[in-house]
Amino acid sequence: MVLEPLRKRFGTSFVSNLNVLHGTTFDMCVAPARAGLAEVAPCAPGHPEAFMVPAISRARGGRCQAGAAVHSSGEIELAKRKVIDTGILRRPYNWIVLYGLPFNVGRTLVSGTWVPNAQDMARHMFLMVDQIRQIDPTSVITVCAAGRATLYMTTLATMMGLHIRVGVEDTPWKYPNSDEPLRDNVEMFGMARDIAALLGRRPATADEYRRLIGKPARA
Repeated sequence: MVLEPLRKRFGTSFVSNLNVLHGTTFDMCVAPARAGLAEVAPCAPGHPEAFMVPAISRARGGRCQAGAAVHSSGEIELAKRKVIDTGILRRPYNWIVLYGLPFNVGRTLVSGTWVPNAQDMARHMFLMVDQIRQIDPTSVITVCAAGRATLYMTTLATMMGLHIRVGVEDTPWKYPNSDEPLRDNVEMFGMARDIAALLGRRPATADEYRRLIGKPARA
């Protein structure tokens, strides 16, 4: 329902990134990847193994590329042990770092990290990125704006040469130090784009991102 009108308007100039959690059955959850609708399908290694392992196996087929959404350092080790060392997840590894959420708001048992200040925010990011690089230095790493840290996280990630994901799905807050809410996704994207430009970077095109994660261009 969403993709068809978007494709009519924008063609292949965006990448369809569809989570594997939207459905009441396993088959419904992986249906977008199986049908070739999803180009990227994130899945958290912290989900129950009986769901997570076959979901990533199904997501990597066809045009779809599975992404490991990790919320903590422990979930990085879990991904390595359960889907990387076993060969289920294959290079190029696409990591989606989603930390800074309160422990009991995520969808997995290992979703939470405590980020009460900018110093802890930076420590968490440096630790998680270093551990991912130890697994594979060529990994593609995207850091999400989440919790109160919002654009502080993505600004640091931009400075570090990583990639970012912004939007109100994982945080409604405009700034960590106030209760001012974001109006919408467009406002947050504009802020992130402007910050990137000030730091000498720019948003990737859809095909640049596809090549980055090992997929062919579609333009």
